[in-house]
Amino acid sequence: MLKRLHYPLDVILTCVRWYVAYPLSLRNLEEMMAERGILVDHSTVHRWALKLLAVLAALALFDAQGHTPAINVADLQRYHFAGA
Repeated sequence: MLKRLHYPLDVILTCVRWYVAYPLSLRNLEEMMAERGILVDHSTVHRWALKLLAVLAALALFDAQGHTPAINVADLQRYHFAGA
């Protein structure tokens, strides 16, 4: 379960997705989010990335049949990210 989040989950997932998918620095993401009216520090985005990427990597492991399971927000809500 995600508790004590100061930002909506979609903002967190968007930042982490952009950080992974595109060659952006954390400070670039901070500026991009500020342009959209969301004030977030680059170190916060880094903490989100470290925590979420570990969970996503665990969820993306192949199952017994060799298929990669689908990942959705409901799967992420089972995990608690302390300090996030």
